Amino acid sequence: MGNGLGARDEVTSDRKINDDYQISYLAEHIEAMVKAIKDGVNLLAYTSWGWIDLVSAGTGQIAKRYGYVYVNRNDQGNGDF
Repeated sequence: MGNGLGARDEVTSDRKINDDYQISYLAEHIEAMVKAIKDGVNLLAYTSWGWIDLVSAGTGQIAKRYGYVYVNRNDQGNGDF
């Protein structure tokens, strides 16, 4: 099983990203997996899309972030990674 959430994150002035939406999203999926296991599902693994921000395979963009680790890069190729 695997999934993920892409969103347009913004870096705050103190160089942080407030991504409570992603934490909630993943927590809800983990809770659903626990329930499924209790219901007898033979769940072997869970994988989210990526642990670092990545370039979208469909659009070639990085504006929507998917990872837990922020990559300092934009769609125009600017940034220091």
